[in-house]
Amino acid sequence: MVEEGRAGSANKASTYEKHRFVLITGGTSGIGLELAVAMARFEYQLILVGHDPRHADQARRRLKAAVPQAEVDLRLTDLSRLDNVRALAADVRARFPRLDVLVNNSGAMFLRRGETADGLERTLTLNHLSPFLLTHELLPLLRRGDHSRILVTASEAHRGAGLHLDDLQLRRGYNLWTAYAQSKLANVMFTYELARRLEPERITANCAHPGLVRTNLAKNNLAIRPIVWLAYQLLGREPHEAAKALLPLAVSEAFSDRSGSYIIDGKPVRSSTASYDEAAGLSLWEASEQLTGIDDAWGFGMA
Repeated sequence: MVEEGRAGSANKASTYEKHRFVLITGGTSGIGLELAVAMARFEYQLILVGHDPRHADQARRRLKAAVPQAEVDLRLTDLSRLDNVRALAADVRARFPRLDVLVNNSGAMFLRRGETADGLERTLTLNHLSPFLLTHELLPLLRRGDHSRILVTASEAHRGAGLHLDDLQLRRGYNLWTAYAQSKLANVMFTYELARRLEPERITANCAHPGLVRTNLAKNNLAIRPIVWLAYQLLGREPHEAAKALLPLAVSEAFSDRSGSYIIDGKPVRSSTASYDEAAGLSLWEASEQLTGIDDAWGFGMA
């Protein structure tokens, strides 16, 4: 695993590719913030996306204390609204010359089924459709980078899950675990299909399981299963430890040309059997385009 370093360290150039711009969703707390701190130490300019002003203030203080020279652009928006995703991407495209790393890290789980302002199931939207759309909208900036990278925070929760292609929004038989596991399987399958489509280009796409982590994802659902929360407390790693597991995918030279992989603690491993179903992956892609209102071919193969 790559060790966390400091700007100006003697061996940094030999270990990392130096990129300038990284956008991290869920970047104002938990794993996303700790990953931002680690990348700031390697002189990345940060674009951090969150939704809670209190977390944004805490993120500013954390980054200033850890990396005083860090350049940070904080964006507060509700990524469950697809118009907000488009507006965020449009603003980033207007303000930044390129994007070297995109980290789709935001995630959520909900005890009860609910719908967003767009009439879409919340778990599927926040965990899959939002990063699917954001990646599409930021692809022009990623194409301007040199060996740009896309990283999706997935989860071992995808194992044993299946895609409900006839009912992706789980209007029938919703429960928290089915919805969350399906969304994490969608993360992995989206990454694999994206990697296949980006193969002719100098952009890689990988996903990773950060481990069992003590974050608000579990805390906010304490009322659901107390035993699960207890497991997170006793067995979970701290966010900064999880960030160390994700950092190599974003910056290590070892991953500069690797694409279409599922990573745990810096090592490629096989994901679930279902995740390699290319026909299902294509169906998920097409359904995701319809649900997000994308009506173009993403311009794959066009630099």
